[in-house]
Amino acid sequence: MKRFVLLVSPNSKGSVWIPWELGLADGQKSPSSVALFPVIETVLETRWVEQEYLGLYNRVVWGKLEGYEQDVWMVYDHHTNTARHLRKWIRGY
Repeated sequence: MKRFVLLVSPNSKGSVWIPWELGLADGQKSPSSVALFPVIETVLETRWVEQEYLGLYNRVVWGKLEGYEQDVWMVYDHHTNTARHLRKWIRGY
């Protein structure tokens, strides 16, 4: 498995399993091979994903990506303000 995607919600911050799962994935892969898929009710509800250890990882988001006419699922790196199409990220290119 090349990539690891973790579904997270606002309640995930209190989970004892989330840090363990992320640590395991991070140890077997690089942080750039791990992404969070945040479950949110509104687009503005992202501050909790950026807190503490959750802010270390890329996020799966829906939106406009350069080179695509329609909105797509992508993996967004908020540190570099760049994104890659989700399919390409999962396949490792």
